[in-house]
Amino acid sequence: MSEAADDKPGRTMEVARIEKERGSDTIVQPRELVEVRYARGASLTLSARKILALMMHQAAGDAWRDQEHRIAKRMLRGSHNSNDRLTDTIDELMGIFFAMPDQVEGDQGRRTFQMIEETFEGGEQGWLIYRFTRRARDLLKDSEAYALLHRATVLAFDSKYALELYQLGALLYRRDVPIWRGDVATLRSKLGVPEGTYGGSVAKIVKLEHAWRRLDGRNDDGFQVAPFPG
Repeated sequence: MSEAADDKPGRTMEVARIEKERGSDTIVQPRELVEVRYARGASLTLSARKILALMMHQAAGDAWRDQEHRIAKRMLRGSHNSNDRLTDTIDELMGIFFAMPDQVEGDQGRRTFQMIEETFEGGEQGWLIYRFTRRARDLLKDSEAYALLHRATVLAFDSKYALELYQLGALLYRRDVPIWRGDVATLRSKLGVPEGTYGGSVAKIVKLEHAWRRLDGRNDDGFQVAPFPG
C-alpha cells in the first residue's frame, strides 16, 4: 500500500469534511463512538456527551489528524451557564476511559483508551483548544460507518440515555434492516445505565417522548427497536 493511501482517512472523516465545507449543522458521529463502552464503571454525563459531540463537529474531517482543534467557548454555552461548569465538563472528558473490543496478533481482547490528550481553556470569551489522543485519531481515521446527528436535537435532550438511543437510531437509519434487537439488560449496557438503577424499566430509562416512540416502534424516522420482554 502506498504512503498516500496510508494517509487517506475512511468514509466517516470524508463525510465529516464534506458536511463542514457545506456549513452544515450535522454532526457526523463515528460508529465507534456510538457503540463505545465506558471503562471502570463510569459513563459520561449528559453535558459531557454534548460537548464531545460539538468537539467532533468542530474538528470534522480533520479530527484524525495530529493537530490542535479549537472551538469558541460561546459555542459550548448550550449546556453551561458558567466557566466553572464548562471546566468541570472538560475535566470529566479528560479523565474518562473508553473501552472497545480489539485484537493484537490474533488475540481478542478489550482496548481501553482516552479520547482527549490535552486542552487549553481560554478566558470567558476565548477558545477551547484541544487535541485527540493517538489511539482516538487511529479510530477516527479508520472509521467507515457513522451516524448523522442534528446539532439542535443533540443540544435539546435532557436525558443522557435518550441521547444515546437517538445516536443508536441515527446509526441504524436507512439501513436495509433498521432494527436493533436485544433484551433489557443488553439495552441497559448499550445505553450505559448503571446496575441497580431504574429498576429495569426501559420506560424510566428513556425519558423523552420522541425517544420512547422510537423504542416501541411508533416513529417516523425509520428506526425501530423490536419488542422484547421487560
